[in-house]
Amino acid sequence: MPASSGFISMTALLMDELDQFVFLSSPTNTHVPGTSMIDGTVISLPTVHTDQEELLPEVCSSSLAEISAEQVQDEALQPRHSMVTRSQSGIVKPNPNLANPSLFVMHTSTGVLVLLIYVDDMLLTGSSMALVQNFLQVLSKEFSMKDLGPLHHFLGIQIQSTDSGLQLNQTRYAYSILERAQMVDCQPMPTPLVQRHDAVTDPTPVADPTFFRGLVGSLQYLTLTRPDLSYSVNYISQFMHSPTLSHLKYVRRILRYLKGTIHFGLFFKKDTSLVLSAFSDADWAGCPTTRRSTTGYCTFLGCNIISWCAKKQHTVARSSTEAEYRSMAHTAAELTWLGYLLQDLQIYPKQPPILYGDNLSALHLTVNPVLHSRSKHVALDYHYVRERVAQGALITRYIPSAYQIADIFTKSMTKARLAQFRRKLCLHPGHSLRGDINSRSNKDESTSQEK
Repeated sequence: MPASSGFISMTALLMDELDQFVFLSSPTNTHVPGTSMIDGTVISLPTVHTDQEELLPEVCSSSLAEISAEQVQDEALQPRHSMVTRSQSGIVKPNPNLANPSLFVMHTSTGVLVLLIYVDDMLLTGSSMALVQNFLQVLSKEFSMKDLGPLHHFLGIQIQSTDSGLQLNQTRYAYSILERAQMVDCQPMPTPLVQRHDAVTDPTPVADPTFFRGLVGSLQYLTLTRPDLSYSVNYISQFMHSPTLSHLKYVRRILRYLKGTIHFGLFFKKDTSLVLSAFSDADWAGCPTTRRSTTGYCTFLGCNIISWCAKKQHTVARSSTEAEYRSMAHTAAELTWLGYLLQDLQIYPKQPPILYGDNLSALHLTVNPVLHSRSKHVALDYHYVRERVAQGALITRYIPSAYQIADIFTKSMTKARLAQFRRKLCLHPGHSLRGDINSRSNKDESTSQEK
């Protein structure tokens, strides 16, 4: 879609009211014994008694959406949903996407309009500039907002447009993570994790668990454009409740890898086929503590990756076949969801999605309805993939392990293999951003020297 416009609503959300109270701890140095602040009004609360001591309540509540991140997206969508779906003069109402309620699609005789809403950030694109401008005029009558012009960034993601496609990266966000960790000048590493990373050499708890969780949370958001970090970040996220110095060492290793690949981003080619495909893999009993397996998959539309996942399975698998079969079931569900999303955009692949796996036994289970003694205990919902194949809505095919792209989401890799799969995922450095980051580094150095 050649025409695009990004803009932000500045005041539409700040005073939206929630339909539920959100309770918070009292701010520091504002507690009044026996009272509590409720929406700006101090009220009396009963004192709670225990055998050991008398506990005085310290609680605040708010009904404003600016306080609660938990309800803020739902509250933002409700008024915007009713507004954008209401027919306007000269405008055909856009319909909310059933697969994603934050996405609104409008089809007219003159083109297609797509609106994405996330809280007070909105992204608008269309096949006709006249259609985009007309709808912008309608929105400006409902909201106080600012049109930011052609799309360059959205929710911390930088978008670079070229003649051959789009590149999405979070270089500036990655740099801010390194700054927070004081690792801007660290020595880069070729991989995010060593291949054997299951040993806790130092069980000493970290001095500041909040700092650890903040870094890991930031890395989780970074995986929006860095699928090569998905497995390592998923692994280290499993220790958020009680991080040790060994776990902090793993986080620093990830940051050192990030330092050497800070300019990398996803590239989406314009001219590509509309074939929907996916790669599914599992690392059987990869967790040394629970012996649970790790599911990994990635989906493509043509040569462009559009979704991916690295996640530990909920229960122990009795065999590698079972672990792979579970992973294929999750991937099949993802393909079904993407199919609904594409249909609403009026994108119709010419053939059913293709699911690639490297385990022959698991592939046989997807096409063989006969009950086997070694698979009869598998939960019924995992047979979803078999049902989709029987309906002709999914095709399963074998791929050798050497070409299994989903392998990058289930285990740590060597430098050469990681670089190979990065290229297949269309992860490339954005050279035009190097000057921006270098200039910031030089500015910081000159500022410190002046001080």
